[in-house]
Amino acid sequence: MASAAYLEGMEVRKRRYLILMGACVALFVLSWFIAIFSAPLAVVVALVACVIPPVAVIVANNAEEDDDRVDWDDDLDEGAEEESETREESKPLVTH
Repeated sequence: MASAAYLEGMEVRKRRYLILMGACVALFVLSWFIAIFSAPLAVVVALVACVIPPVAVIVANNAEEDDDRVDWDDDLDEGAEEESETREESKPLVTH
């Protein structure tokens, strides 16, 4: 079961993501209204809205310092080093 700190952090990340995605949708809707008056400005607003989803994902997946996910790949790195050493040892020597 997940710890209380993890669940709290998850809620904060969800909230940040939803706020950013809400801003994205609002900018797209706003760009339709702006298009009535200025098409170039509407395109700029829509392009800004297009940048928000990747930023929202990065913000939502950003781990806090006390998050358990910060060091999740330490064991993977050690395993990769051991596997690399094993491969090098088992390579057949080819001489011509």
